[in-house]
Amino acid sequence: MIGNFGRTMVDIYFKEYSEKVWGIGCDRISASWVAQRIKGLSLGKAIQNAFFKFSGRGLATLTDTFLYPSLGIGRISDRLQEEIEGRGNEVLTEAEVLQVLHDRRRIGSVRIRHRGVVRSLEGDAVVSSIPLTKLAGLLHPAPPAAVLEAAGSLRFRDLVVVAVMVDRERVTDQTWIYIPEQHIPFGRVHEPTNWSRAMAPAGRSLLVMEYFSSHGDAVWSMNDDALAKLTIDHLVRLQFLGRSEVRDAKIVRVPRAYPLFEVGYEHHAAAACAGLGGLANLHIAGRSGCFAYQNMDHAIRSGLDTAARVLARTG
Repeated sequence: MIGNFGRTMVDIYFKEYSEKVWGIGCDRISASWVAQRIKGLSLGKAIQNAFFKFSGRGLATLTDTFLYPSLGIGRISDRLQEEIEGRGNEVLTEAEVLQVLHDRRRIGSVRIRHRGVVRSLEGDAVVSSIPLTKLAGLLHPAPPAAVLEAAGSLRFRDLVVVAVMVDRERVTDQTWIYIPEQHIPFGRVHEPTNWSRAMAPAGRSLLVMEYFSSHGDAVWSMNDDALAKLTIDHLVRLQFLGRSEVRDAKIVRVPRAYPLFEVGYEHHAAAACAGLGGLANLHIAGRSGCFAYQNMDHAIRSGLDTAARVLARTG
């Protein structure tokens, strides 16, 4: 990072923001994650893009256009469910996986609890995008101790999202705003109505703040009213809005939102994946499932690639 951006930029932005996101010192963050994140970006290229309309083509970090469903990102999964059920298949949501039963060669069934009822599901293939750490612990019989130890060495970072509805049609003209300062508790702000006007009622907008958190810490444990007040207080102090403009707030807690890329995580992730690789009909996909740095487009590609592998084996 120093080589690409200089020590001053690293000290005033990258170091502080990275430590805010991950909750650990930069000396404990894997360099391989940093390499994935910047992907050839440098201070010079960023300045070119900002002032000279350099397209940034080929640099994923500088992408400034993207597709967004008018009714929100959830429409992607909604449409998948509609299409699957429209073909006579069943989709179960809010089901808890209890056990993944196998004979050390193949998975025979998956035991779940759905709406209070325990049932077993069987299939030719099992695709898992649940956290890799959780999957290892659900296998029955249990995998070797070394596999469980490797999976247990992997950690996740949680996320608390606070959405504030304001009595104004637009607050910013930005896609995302990153806030590295440690004294401001949230790390990123976005305004979904800049992506689609349908994301808020007419004449109103939303500001969405992301708190990078760890399960059980002060932010995660704070009650909703206190967290909404803390968020609004800082938005007013930062002059995003006036207190009288606030109409409502909603808090969502997202466990295991981001794999935590500590030094040495690659070894643990590889060992855990290798230990599960002997199950011929198990396919692992997604950010949490693969314990990999994936944006949504990468996660969707991971799903498409996994589906192709399943079809190739079962077709």
